[in-house]
Amino acid sequence: MNRRVASFLAVLAPALVACGADDGENQGSVRVSVWGEEYIEQGIPAEVFADAWAVTLARFSVVIADVSIADERAGEGGALPGAVLFDLVAPGPHELGSVEGLAARTWNRVGYSVVAATDETQAHASATAADHASMREGEHSVVASGTARRGSESKT
Repeated sequence: MNRRVASFLAVLAPALVACGADDGENQGSVRVSVWGEEYIEQGIPAEVFADAWAVTLARFSVVIADVSIADERAGEGGALPGAVLFDLVAPGPHELGSVEGLAARTWNRVGYSVVAATDETQAHASATAADHASMREGEHSVVASGTARRGSESKT
């Protein structure tokens, strides 16, 4: 499961490459989106697990913050300040925001943080008010819940 969590977060990196001449005149923007991919949005089939349990997630809440875009030669290009709570079970992509006014070039240093929710954390439309409250109260950065099934057995 950790591999899939890392996988969904990795979608940020390729999404943040702007192309064009590095002449300082051309500018563009980068739209940053996240989504849960198939295992989070649709479930993990029994064939994936050695013990044949299938998992369906009811909730996969994550707080993403401090998105930054930079280049090893040119330095900082832009950033998305603040933190946003998403429930990645809701089919995506879910837009985090846009960084405007970037020079047309390759931006090869992309960063973000997964942080604990606070009172300042914004809730994306994919997250419920109850999700937002429980994440803040528990100071959680990631919460996953769901059901595992194998034959007639079920665990939540």
